[in-house]
Amino acid sequence: MLELGRTEFLAGDIPEAIRQYLSIAETYPNLPETAAEALWRAGYLYNESAQFAEAQDVFIRLAERYPDSEQAVSGLEIAAAAARVNGDATSAEQLYRQLASVSTKTTRAEALYEAGRLAQARNAPDVARDAFAQAAAADSDSYYAARARDALDGRAMFEPPANLQLVTATDPASIAEASAWLKTQPGVPPETAVGELPQTVVNDPRWTRGQALWGLGLYEDAEAEILDLLESVKDDLATNYALALALSEMGVYYPSQQAAANLIAAAGVGTLDVPRSIARLRFPAPYADLVVQQATEREFSPLLLFALIRHESLFDTTATAAAGEKGLTQVIPDTGAYIAGLLAWPDYEHSDLFQPQAGIAFGAAYLDEQLDRFDQDALAALAGYNAGPGRAIAWREAAGPGDDAFLNAIAIGSTRLYVQRIYTFFTIYRALYGV
Repeated sequence: MLELGRTEFLAGDIPEAIRQYLSIAETYPNLPETAAEALWRAGYLYNESAQFAEAQDVFIRLAERYPDSEQAVSGLEIAAAAARVNGDATSAEQLYRQLASVSTKTTRAEALYEAGRLAQARNAPDVARDAFAQAAAADSDSYYAARARDALDGRAMFEPPANLQLVTATDPASIAEASAWLKTQPGVPPETAVGELPQTVVNDPRWTRGQALWGLGLYEDAEAEILDLLESVKDDLATNYALALALSEMGVYYPSQQAAANLIAAAGVGTLDVPRSIARLRFPAPYADLVVQQATEREFSPLLLFALIRHESLFDTTATAAAGEKGLTQVIPDTGAYIAGLLAWPDYEHSDLFQPQAGIAFGAAYLDEQLDRFDQDALAALAGYNAGPGRAIAWREAAGPGDDAFLNAIAIGSTRLYVQRIYTFFTIYRALYGV
């Protein structure tokens, strides 16, 4: 019967296709997957036919009857976006709130953030603050939680802290703070020597091989051994902390961050909900002297460069990608040659980017060029860094004013996600290292 509806749609008889889908939903409510799909198709066709009120009614009915279905979430997303585009702010806010009630984590955070913005626009500050607070709690490591925290704090995007304190996670005070917190967690015995590798890890052949391979410069093979070890202990908080510390001190930053991520996931909290001494292992600030120097000389926040490097390479100086991107800032060959000319880099070879000094300098120079091109608009600059300045210019012109409008105008999903993640990382770095 669903195929019959699809046949009517392909034949161009949209009203008959909608009638068929609605009939299925009413006749077979005991088949929830089929009924939910039928309602979604009917609502979608109403929306595509610009029958927005009818589409809203169907999508609301879908969410009320089958709130746990994927179709319920998708339908409310379509209805809320359509209401907003068509200037029906009241319906849009209600739909976003209903979307939040049937979704979790990132989708819930986004829905609550959008509801908060709409409440803010209608001058309902208490309602907006409540929505933003719920969004921040829904998925604390997400982009929309970061934006909600900005709204609560009255902070502009990419607003830097007054000062930086680039504390390492391996100093004695940080270890003491982490130890005190870990000993309050379930599964960590009070007698645990927090920060010391357990003998089971010291004797594990994967640890022995990983260290040896790293010392020989066989970094990819070393990381494979260590990551396999991390997978086997991913639910052990104290062991992951000890490994994160040891790996950080070795300069093995990617697996060190993975160990810290395992710890935070096993604790069931967000990055900013653990002590900063632990969160800094997940969001480290290596090569700080080079990063601060380059960013300061070019007059942008070092935290922006840290966030970009973390996303591009996880601080792996040997990182290489399919299009020839190399080094900490993942510069492609043509762009590398162009930047080498700007910097008058002597005898440039693309492999130079495996050196931290070159990788950071080249990435900083190209980011600075994008910031200058877009009048210090970091969102547009990051889009230009990832997808090319021509595309970013077109998106900026199409978007009009507003950071959220620009983000929605980015037509390449991977670039939109790239910008969102770097902004999220920036806010986490600001919380961890800003004073």
